[in-house]
Amino acid sequence: MAVLWPFDHAGSAAIEALIDRHIEAVLPPRQVQRLRDALLQMGYLADLSGRPTLCTLVMTAAWALGSDSGVTARRHPFLRQSLCRAVEVAIAL
Repeated sequence: MAVLWPFDHAGSAAIEALIDRHIEAVLPPRQVQRLRDALLQMGYLADLSGRPTLCTLVMTAAWALGSDSGVTARRHPFLRQSLCRAVEVAIAL
């Protein structure tokens, strides 16, 4: 895993540009809703297991994926970082 991260500035910028160019195709609204539902379930399980910090973080990420949050998928930090890591892993393969 250490080989994958961190990319140099140029590599990270290239990955960010790819995400900006393709995020709507990779994550259409229906897929974003599915991710939101999954995060809500994870937050619920974190709450049940007595992990309040994790619960709060996951529920906040889920809330930001809702249509009423005003945060677009393009600007959502959790989604962007998830996509960055997925691209880094794909490049390493």
